[in-house]
Amino acid sequence: MRALRISLILFAVLLICITVNSIYIHRCTERLLELTEEVSLGASTDALEDFWHTNEKFIGLSVSEAHLDNVSRLIVSVGCYRSSGQEDELKKELSLLEDAALSIRRYETLSIENIF
Repeated sequence: MRALRISLILFAVLLICITVNSIYIHRCTERLLELTEEVSLGASTDALEDFWHTNEKFIGLSVSEAHLDNVSRLIVSVGCYRSSGQEDELKKELSLLEDAALSIRRYETLSIENIF
């Protein structure tokens, strides 16, 4: 009986951790999308870069390295295209960055699709 209680407590803790992680990832990707929109409207990329560097290590606890590297590469590209004034390439990279953020959110959302 004691083992059952301990198992149920551990299961509850696990569910809480998964839910908190999902909420955190959702909020981070939402902020990433907001910052991407600001950059597309002409804002500097500094806030985007600072946000990503601050949260990347925590996001990396549950998101694959390939997704992290992709977002990091896209943020660097956005900064380079913004500083060089290449608006067409900037728009393309911003679109890819939005897609990458949505992809991270999709993989970390609590859903039946992600279980199987």
